[in-house]
Amino acid sequence: MKISKNTTVQVRHKRLGKFVGIVSRDFDTDEEEFYPIKLYQDTPIYGLSTTFIKGDDMPCRNEFVKIIIIDEIGGLNYEQ
Repeated sequence: MKISKNTTVQVRHKRLGKFVGIVSRDFDTDEEEFYPIKLYQDTPIYGLSTTFIKGDDMPCRNEFVKIIIIDEIGGLNYEQ
């Protein structure tokens, strides 16, 4: 599945749980091993040794995540 930059997605991560992210560049889920997703929600995500805050790159390896598209148009236009 091809996903465009600035698309808002809900990510279900096997290790980090569920969070809202935003795509930082165009990519194809069939060709990428790591998805380019930044945390978009205000609530931080706590990993084993790292705390992720809004705007941080999230470690989204394709075999650990499921992505649900929230806003395909990219109307939020988040840039960092």
